[in-house]
Amino acid sequence: MSNQRRKAAWLGAAALLVARPGAARPASSSQETVAWFQATEQKLMDSIGAGDTAPWERVMDEACIVTSEEGELISRQEFLKQLKPLPSGLAGGIQVKELTVQEFPAFASVRFLADEWEVVFGQRLVTQYRMTERLRALRPARRMDVRDGRARTSHADPGAAQVRTAGLEPRSLVTRAGAALRLGLS
Repeated sequence: MSNQRRKAAWLGAAALLVARPGAARPASSSQETVAWFQATEQKLMDSIGAGDTAPWERVMDEACIVTSEEGELISRQEFLKQLKPLPSGLAGGIQVKELTVQEFPAFASVRFLADEWEVVFGQRLVTQYRMTERLRALRPARRMDVRDGRARTSHADPGAAQVRTAGLEPRSLVTRAGAALRLGLS
């Protein structure tokens, strides 16, 4: 196809969208739909600290791509492989807040605030992530094909903690929350 024909085709498609301005707008989501996404997202967040891949396997499409908080693109297989339980002695959780759903004919766009906390060596670390997901509307279930998480720039200062230093070397510990702790040992 020549460049002129290609341009004409694109202009024709754009004209159809302009002529039908409501065609691309999302449908308003029912309370039932929002409740389903709220429960599903909370199950996914609850499974992270436990390293439970089953909820993710049910929702993620085989071709799903995840953008990590560091901006790295991760395949479904790599994401599931990296999902491990918190190490012994650490605790944490993530609460889904401010969830919104926009439904389109072929997919739904889901956005929420993932409010994460961890206790590391007696210090409570808090980080929030703004999450965006696209789930294709396949019957009988929805399948996630894109997931993007962005850390918010503010972190609560966990303050000083008493750490037993016998036998330890100075090093940095990077937590799942993305906060780096520098263990200055004497």
